[in-house]
Amino acid sequence: RFRAAVTTVPGRRLEARWRVTPAHIRALFLGLLLVGAGVVLRRPDALVFGAPLLLVGLWATATQPTVSPVVHAAIAHPLLREGQATKWVATITPGSGVEEAGLVLLPTPYTTFTPGFRAAATAFAADADAPTSLEIVCQSTRWGQRPLGPATVAVSGAFGAFRWEPESVSLPAIPTVPLPDSFTA
Repeated sequence: RFRAAVTTVPGRRLEARWRVTPAHIRALFLGLLLVGAGVVLRRPDALVFGAPLLLVGLWATATQPTVSPVVHAAIAHPLLREGQATKWVATITPGSGVEEAGLVLLPTPYTTFTPGFRAAATAFAADADAPTSLEIVCQSTRWGQRPLGPATVAVSGAFGAFRWEPESVSLPAIPTVPLPDSFTA
């Protein structure tokens, strides 16, 4: 497996705000509607369908993340030689209430990725405060300037009710140069 230290530059810090997801709004609305209809119309079936939605929606609202995670985006190497690979790294320090994080890189011409679908994700423990890195290995197949990305990083709270997602991240292009020729007499 490819191992390399990230450059001394910590990378670009990403900023965003927590936002409510449409799924959370639907769960609350539909749960409230079904529970209300079940009580008013005396329909236990509506109550059975609506109560779990309403409970999960209220629980997710009660455990809403209050602190933004600290996310840095960086590339492991500032220069590549022919055939070398580098890593696109998102380092995430979660706050309380953060459950999952994901990274997706858009395709770049003349670049291969590991994993091949250009995505990585992780789940956090309830009391996790240690930084976690999401990495995608990128290998340039041609010489020249290779932009890696743009990439999307997203962090979500309990049950996917709240999402922290900054603008797409574009890091500087990485030059890929040929291998130096060795002298033969």
